[in-house]
Amino acid sequence: MNRLFHLTLALAATMPAVRADSTPEATTRVEIRSGVTQGFTHPGRGLTKEMLENARAQVIAKREPWYSGFVKLAANPNSAEKVSCRNQSTKDPSKPDSDTFDSRGMEARLKGDADKAYRQALMYWFTGKDCHRANALNIIRTWSKLDPKKFKSFSEDHIHASYPVQTLIKAAELTRYTTAGKPDLQWTANDTEAFTRNLVVPAVNTFFNQNGWFMNQNGYPLAAAMAGDIFTNNRKEYEKRVEWFTVNKTAPNKGWSSSITHLARLVDTNAITGEKAK
Repeated sequence: MNRLFHLTLALAATMPAVRADSTPEATTRVEIRSGVTQGFTHPGRGLTKEMLENARAQVIAKREPWYSGFVKLAANPNSAEKVSCRNQSTKDPSKPDSDTFDSRGMEARLKGDADKAYRQALMYWFTGKDCHRANALNIIRTWSKLDPKKFKSFSEDHIHASYPVQTLIKAAELTRYTTAGKPDLQWTANDTEAFTRNLVVPAVNTFFNQNGWFMNQNGYPLAAAMAGDIFTNNRKEYEKRVEWFTVNKTAPNKGWSSSITHLARLVDTNAITGEKAK
């Protein structure tokens, strides 16, 4: 049972019944160029090479429940061969409609676009159709043109921005490490640099780079920040967040820290009497 299997089951639960004979055929056209950098295995945010290859093999063989999950994935409107990017300017498609990230409105916009990008990246992996890769790249590149100086904190940003930022990073991670047949569909060093500079780094620094939110609220920003660390191969920041998750010795309020040490405390002494617990 892997994460893609759980993903396909979740998709199946939210979609109406569809006909399998209208589902595109899965192929082995696309390959994964995996690698290890600074100890990080890529692709490694959410889905690994082994998980993806196994899921695709099961879909090609039409084995259940993978195939039914793929049918539902393919039937989702955000998995279509033609999709739009909400934050792409209609006046000048080479630019984003807004290059500012400072509100729940932009978070909602990213939520929709990130979901499309991730589904398109998955559909490309399964079917090898260039249109899906083009769609994923277009969304990722549009959001890679935000102005890092225009990221500003907003109410509960560490919670609400976490999921869409993670989702777009997963889409970028999968697109970055899969092969493309056409030159204009290749992931480039410029893609990595722009996505890192204009989306990942300012999002992490503005919304997620703290360790003092109330208990389980810390989990939302931690997951998003660690996704960014994996994509950028930032070992130092990743290890800092592992410490926050496990110990969090610099937590402003250790009474509500979400670390394992503070949530799963060893009680060996009666705090009132001083007697050792038996």
